[in-house]
Amino acid sequence: MSNIIAAADQGQQIHVASAWVLLLPWLILAVMLLYVLKCFRRGKIVGPMRTAEHERAGLFVLLFLASLLGGLLAAMIAAPLIRDPAWRSFAVGGVFNLAGALVLVMLNHRLRGDDGGRLGMRVGQIPRGLWQGAIGLVVLLPLVMVCGQVIEEVARWWNWALPTHEVLREMRSTDSWTEVVGLWVVAVVLAPIFEEMMFRGMMQSFLVKVLDRNQSRGSLQVGEEVWADHSVAALAGGRAIAARWGAIGITSLAFAAVHGEWLWMAPLFLLSAGLGYAYERTGNLWVSIIMHGLFNALQITIFMTAA
Repeated sequence: MSNIIAAADQGQQIHVASAWVLLLPWLILAVMLLYVLKCFRRGKIVGPMRTAEHERAGLFVLLFLASLLGGLLAAMIAAPLIRDPAWRSFAVGGVFNLAGALVLVMLNHRLRGDDGGRLGMRVGQIPRGLWQGAIGLVVLLPLVMVCGQVIEEVARWWNWALPTHEVLREMRSTDSWTEVVGLWVVAVVLAPIFEEMMFRGMMQSFLVKVLDRNQSRGSLQVGEEVWADHSVAALAGGRAIAARWGAIGITSLAFAAVHGEWLWMAPLFLLSAGLGYAYERTGNLWVSIIMHGLFNALQITIFMTAA
């Protein structure tokens, strides 16, 4: 028995060592890309304007709550109608995310007169969102994974049980491919769209408006190229920069708390901060949606492969 335990411990040590061997070069590459993309330059976070001067901050709170309630109401109506347990596990969550997103899109157009441009969700913004989101995840993923690896080692040292997300538990336990595919669609497509609309599109925009009263200073116009070298850094005042970082920080705390896994709070906060930075800099919500969706897809793939 002692030989078996020793072999298991040795295998675990090899697994941890292999993880660090892969992560550290990737982390160095990520830092280099951050430098190339000029993410360390003061003022680069101040991107396109997303709110009009006449818009009240309370409007974003109204849109946030209305879309949340719309999603909950739709899920409550749908739940009794779905009798198959395999379908219910993902269909209710899918209805919640889809209905909430539709309510938000409609109210954003009705109350703000926004066709999606200020929110950063025009169809024409998708191509740019795809490649910028892919690059963003290449930079962000090693930072989040290194943080997660540190959490795992601390938990292992103190014999803490690391929680597994309920969607991952369900995907591992089910024998139904219908349920697996349905859960994958919800986790990779629907949830990232709705969560990014809520946390980045509404909450973060609301906080920026509250924290930065003079938000027109140093901001680029919607649709303007933001990866080139602009003079925005010189135009953006310290208040504008601090307001955006403050909004990202508060939104990221809420994002990590909502997911309800306290041991994973730090990696979730870091992930959300990266998504928030990408949204602030580009003004394109598709960037953070693509990053979020690809991150979830990779996490599911790693988890299912390991299982």
